[in-house]
Amino acid sequence: MGPLIIIPFYKNEHLVGRLCQSLEAIAQELIEHDCSIAMINDSPEHTALAREIKLWQTRITNAGIDVVVFTNEKNEGFIKSTNKGLIHAGTQFRDAILLNSDTYVFPGLLREIYDVAKIDPMIGFICPRSNNATILTYPPDGSGAALSPQEAFALYRKSAHFLPKYDYLPTGIGFCLYIKKTVIKDFGFLDEIYGKGYNEENDYIMRAGRCGYRAAVANYAFVWHEGEQSFTKSNDSRQVLDRQNRAILDSRYPEYSKLVCEFIESANYQSWKAVSKLSASKTDEISALIDFSQMSEFHNGTNEAAKRILLSIVDRWPENIKISLAIKQHVAIAHKISDIKTVNIIDADGPDWGIHAFAFRFGQLFDDVSAFKLFESSCVVLNFMLDTIAMDCGQLAVRFNRDLWQMACDVSDVIFTNSSFTASQISHRFDLTSRCELRALLHSTDPRDYFAPLRQETHQPQDTEYILIFGNHYPHKFVSQACRAISQSLPNERIVCFGVRGPNYGNVKHVESGALSDQAIERLINNAKLLVYPSHYEGFGLPLMHAISRGKNIIVRDLPVYREALEQINPSVTGVQFFQYTDQIPELIRIVLHSESQRGFIENRFEYTSRNDWSHTADAILRTALEKIESFDSANLRQRLRRVRLERHRHQVRKNSSAGRILEINSGVRAGPLGAVLNIIREKNRNRLAKRKARRASRSDM
Repeated sequence: MGPLIIIPFYKNEHLVGRLCQSLEAIAQELIEHDCSIAMINDSPEHTALAREIKLWQTRITNAGIDVVVFTNEKNEGFIKSTNKGLIHAGTQFRDAILLNSDTYVFPGLLREIYDVAKIDPMIGFICPRSNNATILTYPPDGSGAALSPQEAFALYRKSAHFLPKYDYLPTGIGFCLYIKKTVIKDFGFLDEIYGKGYNEENDYIMRAGRCGYRAAVANYAFVWHEGEQSFTKSNDSRQVLDRQNRAILDSRYPEYSKLVCEFIESANYQSWKAVSKLSASKTDEISALIDFSQMSEFHNGTNEAAKRILLSIVDRWPENIKISLAIKQHVAIAHKISDIKTVNIIDADGPDWGIHAFAFRFGQLFDDVSAFKLFESSCVVLNFMLDTIAMDCGQLAVRFNRDLWQMACDVSDVIFTNSSFTASQISHRFDLTSRCELRALLHSTDPRDYFAPLRQETHQPQDTEYILIFGNHYPHKFVSQACRAISQSLPNERIVCFGVRGPNYGNVKHVESGALSDQAIERLINNAKLLVYPSHYEGFGLPLMHAISRGKNIIVRDLPVYREALEQINPSVTGVQFFQYTDQIPELIRIVLHSESQRGFIENRFEYTSRNDWSHTADAILRTALEKIESFDSANLRQRLRRVRLERHRHQVRKNSSAGRILEINSGVRAGPLGAVLNIIREKNRNRLAKRKARRASRSDM
């Protein structure tokens, strides 16, 4: 025999027709599963309710489904009424489905429940999803609670298929609860100590749970639930009943609260929130997070590229993509990003970045806490990594967190790089999992994207006709060394070193990077007669594109990234000279400055084009995100959330350990191998001081 659907009714006769109409609509499914229905009338004096029950008993019976009606002699409450149905199911040794009167069922309920029941013999209880059922509410934000049955079902269907077929639960919810016949036979019925209701199903599930029977949710089944209607006209206050009955439950099953709390904090439950932000339709509203948390207020290549990508995203992405940007408030103001009205600014230093369908991070991962917030925020995570310089340059590597980058390689869906060279560097340094795809997505190689007309400022004379050495203070940029080589070989040429601090001397002037505005940097490039970019290590190299856009000859070290970028530009660029060794730069400068063919580069600069512009970058990011949403697997999301939780714990342990070491040092207590060495040194110093004092004392005695 199939399951017995047990429906207690108390007054509210209008609920009968709505629920029974939905059951009638799935009559074929009920017949296929050999279902019967037991209606319990707990308002014997309420003639309108009896009339409605009789009407629908006849209609459903005529549809081929057996319906039995039990009428209480007096109002006995929800638990006793439900137990009449459970006793009936027990005598027939059949499964039961408890169904509240203020519900509305949808097709697939029985099919999904029994599919899940077959998966694990220790699943004793199964619930469907609902618009209003505490931990089983979907979407979890409760946005469907006030919707009609059809509206709530439509909202549920947008993303529910991204969930796994089932999930285990710490308990079930009584609005619609399947109970296996084995459980009914061995563990009895609802305990009537809970009076007219609240927590009785939790008691039942905890009772069977002590023998290993689990509750589960059938994620592809949905039952609409109005809530607080089944027995709302009872005189007992819900709050009073809930408080009294919860005390009984906790005294019997102290594990209940811990099980529920652990579940709510679990990766599985957190993943439901993220999945609800997905949609199979590309025209539905999709929430996107852009992570600029590592962006600073200063000018550099990373920040420039970030701003250009953001502006293209705002311009190119359709209106249904709702963009939130995690960025520090003062940085947003400094770069005028806070002026973009279509972007929701989130304080990157805040505790929560919200939940989104996908996240795109631009820039290196250096901060554990920001990385944790990123990886917990979205179903799909795209990371844009710029280079591996921080890992390879010794003075930077000592502070480099390799484990954090490896975690990004393990749990990101896609890692973009700004060149094939950088992609190769990452693949050589980190273990890439099959779930993480590495894609080269070059910055714009269209010179027109880098040209900005300068404002005329006639009130001050322009410093022109100098050789501009481009870089910053990091050693790998090699600015100071190149400056010395050029100034010594070409003492009559004016030289501007951009990016390093230093005194002006002879033919050399230093200009610090970071504090200059975009306009000032454009002017610095525009007024130079030649650019030199001596860096040993780059992920892309934006100065190359700035030089080409301004028609400026540029001398660069022969790095793979420059060759790769130049291959994207048509026609072939003339104005770029390569060197292998720094001492070759002065001779190349002489050649460039005295070559007539090189001068034509300035006039021809507007002929250069590339299909790879910033719009291409913005489009590729969105296209990739939608691809990954389409092939989304919730198991990957859960693995990521569990990994992040583990890394959070390790981070906290390291933090506490560091604090403990500082405390030990400050208090003079040393521990561990290093502490033992320090204690020996400390003891030797004490002994030396003691001997000196003794010698002084002996001399004074003499």
